[in-house]
Amino acid sequence: MHASTIFALAAATFASAAPVDIPGQQFGSFEVSNFIFGCTSGCNWYFDVSIAGSFLNHPAIDTPVHCEGGWALDPSDVPSEYVECGPISQTQSVSAYVTRAVEEGEQSVLNLVYSTSNPLTGAVFKYYGDDNVYSATGYNASLQQSEFSVPETSATAVI
Repeated sequence: MHASTIFALAAATFASAAPVDIPGQQFGSFEVSNFIFGCTSGCNWYFDVSIAGSFLNHPAIDTPVHCEGGWALDPSDVPSEYVECGPISQTQSVSAYVTRAVEEGEQSVLNLVYSTSNPLTGAVFKYYGDDNVYSATGYNASLQQSEFSVPETSATAVI
């Protein structure tokens, strides 16, 4: 096989595996409950989440799964990677992380992603949502809510 043919096949494979936005996609929501976020010797967050809205490539998750994570008080510990929440199924997962508000006036943000795959086609769909959250030990502690809804705002697919 010629090198140019191998290169063309590799390029086609990588192009087809890149995530693409899904135009006209319906969106559900992340239903958060038992949310606790606070900092003492480190910062930790815990909550349960279910997925509302059931449609093509987006089955609802009625039984909440548990999520938790955190970071050290060291300023270099800046969370930016999703942590997978409790098990759901072989074809579904929910992951989350909370961004660190570094300076006063900045806001911590809860970032969520719901992933679902079609085992027959191999397609993977991801639905994203985020919302401001407040530390129980921060200057806006009175704004922390234990239950709230986070709308999905974007979706991608790898087909």
